[in-house]
Amino acid sequence: MCIRDSTLYRSEVVIKAIEGALYAVRQAPADHPVLPHVRHLLVFFLVRAERYAEALEQLRHVDGHVGAVPWSYGADPAAEYTVYRALAVAGWEGGGGTPATLPR
Repeated sequence: MCIRDSTLYRSEVVIKAIEGALYAVRQAPADHPVLPHVRHLLVFFLVRAERYAEALEQLRHVDGHVGAVPWSYGADPAAEYTVYRALAVAGWEGGGGTPATLPR
């Protein structure tokens, strides 16, 4: 999958939205019912913005659950999620990351 519009996802307004969402997940109680949904949306936006380490950090919290937005908008939520997960890992590795240095 080629992300053709990555510059949009690195624009000032989107960066501010991502930063706001990252702040929100840091401040939210761990059991907040909306928290996993925000994390899934962050995965989508962080991968599009080519911020792979941060996407992997969010995946660490939600990995295995694929029924959230934005994946549920597609015909095959598991496939949608899997593509973005794979893009995050490939981007991380392409930037020199290794399994030993994955965010914890």
